[in-house]
Amino acid sequence: MNKLIQQGDVLIFPELEIPEGAKKQNHKIIREGETTGHAHRVIGECDIYEKDGTLYMRVGKDGATIKHEEHKEQVVKEGKYRIGVVKEVDPFEKIIRQVGD
Repeated sequence: MNKLIQQGDVLIFPELEIPEGAKKQNHKIIREGETTGHAHRVIGECDIYEKDGTLYMRVGKDGATIKHEEHKEQVVKEGKYRIGVVKEVDPFEKIIRQVGD
């Protein structure tokens, strides 16, 4: 199985399957920046799916590349993935929040 990939605040988790009922999207953006307007974009043979607010990605045999203006490119091998976001914990405020670009 493929390994976990991180690019800035985006986490790409290997999955065995894309959930049944996930809807194919008409874009290749896996996360837009909240502060800069930059986006994590997939270049290459890839389809993006969404189910219940979570994005999934199916990468073809030639692989794909995740690009972002402020981060090193990440190569993604053939497979199925779930897209997540890095979270930070503030133990004093007792809150968990998503990290943003």
